[in-house]
Amino acid sequence: MNPKRLFIVTTFAGNNPYILWQECKMRYQEWQHDEDLKNKCVYLFKTGETAISFLIDKESSLIIMHQDQSIIAALKAFSDKVDDLKTYDIYIAHHQANLDETTKRFLLQYRLIESTYFPHDSKNPIYNALFSKSPTGDIIGLVVEINRDNFDHLLESFKKKLIIRFSAIKHRLSHIFLPIDIDLQGLADSGYNKQYQDEIIQVYNGKIKELLGQARDLVYGGKTTKDNIMSIVKDAKDSIHNEENDNKMNEQLEILQKLLPKQKKNGRTSFKIANEVLFWLQNEKGINNIRISMEKGNSFHDWFRTLDESLDSLRKYIPQ
Repeated sequence: MNPKRLFIVTTFAGNNPYILWQECKMRYQEWQHDEDLKNKCVYLFKTGETAISFLIDKESSLIIMHQDQSIIAALKAFSDKVDDLKTYDIYIAHHQANLDETTKRFLLQYRLIESTYFPHDSKNPIYNALFSKSPTGDIIGLVVEINRDNFDHLLESFKKKLIIRFSAIKHRLSHIFLPIDIDLQGLADSGYNKQYQDEIIQVYNGKIKELLGQARDLVYGGKTTKDNIMSIVKDAKDSIHNEENDNKMNEQLEILQKLLPKQKKNGRTSFKIANEVLFWLQNEKGINNIRISMEKGNSFHDWFRTLDESLDSLRKYIPQ
């Protein structure tokens, strides 16, 4: 089943030429006069008309809001209107230099695929998908015709950026390994409670090889994914033709490949140690090995943190 999608846009609330907000308010008023649409668009904040949510269909939602309003507050208000916000892939296009740290931490609990700055500039593909003018001067784009086709076009304009593709892969890798990291800590915190052990074994028994295969596919390519780190790096090199940047990417890629090799390697590497812990999760004897190993330190957590840091380091050399 495809995930639901939520796209959040923060923009100026001022007058021309920044009229995204004015156009969205006009769409809100139009939807309110349509019996089939009026319940599908709402102001998210009771104290002011500064954030509008449009339910395009069962899988696609759009929030347009003032750039000086809280994304956290908007998401909390939106979550009250849907079944489970954690089932959504979230994309954010913001007219600010960066998201603040509080917002970033809040978003960790959700499936944030990517957030990016976008200028109100007709040369920007995100802005054009939202709002642009035809050769005759007519306003076109998602904020004029809020429908599934234009919503999909917006997402495609967002996803084409190499950095977006990279971030999506990084998120999927975290989605594989973060629950394991949490469960290992949960085992230790529970004092290796027998019931908790049984639940962990039930979750992971016979599944570790499959999970590692999915992770390797995300790095090297394979049948479980359409995109991967290696192809993104290749496209990055082809797009910028910068030898110094290519060398930096190669250095970071080599570190990543050591942390998550395509095939098993000889020697006592950090991956081999983490790999042992993964397979120990599948039975009671293995859980006991984890307990003994965790007395010396959480080797899987250390490996996962280093893997995440290596992806962040590689990301620095992917074109924005």
